[in-house]
Amino acid sequence: LKKRFPIGLVEQIQSWTPPEVQAFHRAHYRPNNAHLYVIGDVDPELAEMLVHKMFSHLEARPPPEYAKEEEMEMPNLKSLNTFFPPINHQWAGSQVFGEAECRVHSFEHELMQGVSLHVFAKFPVEPIVTLSDYLQALVKRLIVVALQVRLNVHSRGDPISMVEFSYLDSPREACAVCALDMMATTEHWERAVQIVVKEIKKMALYGLSQSELQRCLSALLSDSSQLAAQGDRMSNQEQLQFLMESQACGHTFMDPDQLQEATNLVAACISLEQVNDAARSLCLSLASFGTEGSPMPSSLVACYPPGTQISSEEVVAAFASAAAQEVESMDDIAVPSSLMSGEEQRALLTERKPTWLPSLADAVDAEQDAQEFGVFQKQLSNGIKVNFRASDAESQRGHLRVTVPCGRMMESDFRKGAMAIGARTMQEGGAMLGWTREQVELFCVDHLIMAEVACNEEFLFMEFVFPTSKVTEGDEHVTGVEGVMQVLHALLHRYVWEEDALQRAKQAFRQAHEQVGKNLEAAAAEHLLAHMTGGDYRFLSVSPADIEALTLDDVSTAIEAFLTTDNVEISFSGDLAPQDFERLALQYLGTIPPSSLAVPPRDLSIPMAIPSSILTRDLRLEVPDSDARAVAYVAGTAPNKWGVLAGGTEALGE
Repeated sequence: LKKRFPIGLVEQIQSWTPPEVQAFHRAHYRPNNAHLYVIGDVDPELAEMLVHKMFSHLEARPPPEYAKEEEMEMPNLKSLNTFFPPINHQWAGSQVFGEAECRVHSFEHELMQGVSLHVFAKFPVEPIVTLSDYLQALVKRLIVVALQVRLNVHSRGDPISMVEFSYLDSPREACAVCALDMMATTEHWERAVQIVVKEIKKMALYGLSQSELQRCLSALLSDSSQLAAQGDRMSNQEQLQFLMESQACGHTFMDPDQLQEATNLVAACISLEQVNDAARSLCLSLASFGTEGSPMPSSLVACYPPGTQISSEEVVAAFASAAAQEVESMDDIAVPSSLMSGEEQRALLTERKPTWLPSLADAVDAEQDAQEFGVFQKQLSNGIKVNFRASDAESQRGHLRVTVPCGRMMESDFRKGAMAIGARTMQEGGAMLGWTREQVELFCVDHLIMAEVACNEEFLFMEFVFPTSKVTEGDEHVTGVEGVMQVLHALLHRYVWEEDALQRAKQAFRQAHEQVGKNLEAAAAEHLLAHMTGGDYRFLSVSPADIEALTLDDVSTAIEAFLTTDNVEISFSGDLAPQDFERLALQYLGTIPPSSLAVPPRDLSIPMAIPSSILTRDLRLEVPDSDARAVAYVAGTAPNKWGVLAGGTEALGE
């Protein structure tokens, strides 16, 4: 891996002879080594007849005999399960500290920006054939979800940019893999290990709280319910993938409705003690890492950038030191069932008296669009434009986008990078309406709300994907769509700008700028854009100097200049009745105080600062890369999305 991807060498492929390729094909492409699946709108009896007709005459052939120099272990896992590859594993716990050396692979890679750390614990796949088996699998999922929520709080850029804890059955690997994957800054990777292992040790020693278990269980049940509701819309490819994995692992195949029924049955039997016992077992290899007699994980991998040296001994020492920390049980965070109280909502409605204005477009056209396409276009009395369409294409799901015309094009009026980094600061923040960032994040987790705030050349936009139904039981809990409306109310009116969120945003942009220079595709695109736009910074990655120069006041001023009610448009499509969406939009968006752009918007064109003759020449750029490869882009002037050329003429006619 430190030199190339493990996909073979050109000289190896060129050296193969036809007899060698034919021998390989005959050894492995055998009828008794193949599995056939048929998924789709087919007659089962006819399919079975055709399969028998086409393949029954093929004769089984014995498995290949491997030469001694190939070092093939016999017997292996394929002997037990024909779906598995012919390999064996060092199971987690099969060796203990004090009796053997930990398997560590540490290497340098020229394209790395930080330190990549991975811990793998491999276990035999446990077939799910009874409800008791399924209960144990569900308990593991709950632990992984709860631990991931805790870890996400720390994955904010420095020292941790990404951390993921998972437990998955892998037919391709012939095992179940419990994995810890993380990306850390080069300077503070040991501190990152300390933070992550500390959280895992807390989970091992103290487990989940009752409220934490209930939140994760409610989210899991809601997820199962939505999957069942969309079961008849699953593609053949999705069904095939699920069937293949179930068969390969020895699991009983269940369709989404059966899966939901099984989930509801076993969820009622899950106890906190049962979950925490499983948490101790699942997290043991990391929580007690390095302690004599404690189980070893299967392997550790560390990858670091040039100019850094991390030995295998340093990796082991870092994890052992982290596991030796004293930890205390985690304080239970009070997670709101609603971000705004009913009393507060009623007071806002009484004070501001929001209404819907007459249709934006011609009344007849708007009515025709609503009848023919189901698209409603309206405007609130504070100026916010709203488009919505009821759709059951994804049962119990909704998608909402907030579009604000501005984007990086408007950075010419502010500090360089202010719009882009301001949007990322909003994404990294989250304190609002009197709640902390952690509380708001857990509120979104509980209600299965996924949110993104970003900025491109033309727009600042906010994306939300969420369930339209109620996820958590209880009258005090809001639905997913109402939760999104509450978040939007705060983002557009009472957003709290945080200095630590800005620092995380800056770190993300520093890393992005470094990656552009080391990525073949990104470097070529940046080089091309720089020539086409005369080096206009608004179309290029933000430079480190410009990143450092930005203050919280710079980014908040730039963003808030355009977050006015007359400049915001909201579009929604989802499984929700139009009248329900209208009510919620009026209640939460209509009560935002009206505001207007300080300066009327002006037309801005993409700059063409260089002679057109230069655009006809070839540009070449050499980028250091781990593989000998090339990328080519062809670019030039073109009409915009509305068919208008730079000079203002209509490319497609009137």
